[in-house]
Amino acid sequence: MDAWHAWRLALDGSSPQRLTHSEDMETDLAVAGGKVGVIAANVTQAAHPAVVGPDGASMSLVSPQAPSDMHFVTPQVVVFHSADGVEVHGQLFVPEGDAKTPRAALVFVHGGPHRQTLPAFNGMDYYSNAYAMNQTLAAQGYVVLSVNYRSGTGYGEAFRNAPETGGRGASEYRDVFAAATYLRTRADIDPARIGIWGGSWGGYLTALALARNSDVFAAGADFHGVHDMIDPDTYGLSPEENRKAHEVEWQSSPAADIAHWHAPVLLVHGDDDYNVEFEQSTLLAKLLSEQGVPYEEHSFPNERHTFLRMQDWLTAYMWMDTFFGRTLASHKP
Repeated sequence: MDAWHAWRLALDGSSPQRLTHSEDMETDLAVAGGKVGVIAANVTQAAHPAVVGPDGASMSLVSPQAPSDMHFVTPQVVVFHSADGVEVHGQLFVPEGDAKTPRAALVFVHGGPHRQTLPAFNGMDYYSNAYAMNQTLAAQGYVVLSVNYRSGTGYGEAFRNAPETGGRGASEYRDVFAAATYLRTRADIDPARIGIWGGSWGGYLTALALARNSDVFAAGADFHGVHDMIDPDTYGLSPEENRKAHEVEWQSSPAADIAHWHAPVLLVHGDDDYNVEFEQSTLLAKLLSEQGVPYEEHSFPNERHTFLRMQDWLTAYMWMDTFFGRTLASHKP
């Protein structure tokens, strides 16, 4: 459930068999004769090709190494429940050593929303970068909880197709709020210093968290998020039916709760984004300005949704690190 491995499923309906003995996360299977090729990743190594022999033993074809000064903790798989009873899984990055005072914490929300984060590097480059950043934040003293909210993959069809998500009611936000509630129960967390960050759908949920619950989330970093969920009219629906749909979409939008937003936020967006219009961030900046909410805004010229230049990822993460250092971690343990 919280791991990806290679399996064999016979056509005769017999029980599936695990192909590998490794603890690595495995994706992208390719069969060649008696061997199986996979893309493997683990706590300290990003995705890389490996070959699995008939005996289940795997051999990495390359051995990627993180920078020598990068420190890793092993993420803990945690399970908690939303207010409506949905079981939610996440990975908890806890800094090593005892904190002299309760720590600042961050909730990380993935995008998609049809994604799943893991207690290891991800096979998708976007979340491989995010995993490395969460490890970096943990090394700096933050507790980080990466939450797999409803409508994501890996936890069954009912979870994947959960009702009233996104513009139909934002039901997945209950899981994000439950993640913050879980953190607030921990003795090692300062409940006044819980932040949130994410990109794309995760940017949407970050903005929704700050708009609805600035009393819980003290700061946030919103990468290319959606802030107004209203879609164009649907052909075949009456004006009244479209109006009702738009009302739900609006109430599911961060913009609808802008009057309750007071926590500071970092906005980052590429101005040539084909997935989420750049105007989604300029709109939010305008609304925040009108409300007097403190925000920091950055844009990358000629950059897409998933940043094409690695330097832009590094720059954006440095902006975020500085931002949270100013807004959350003024007295790190």
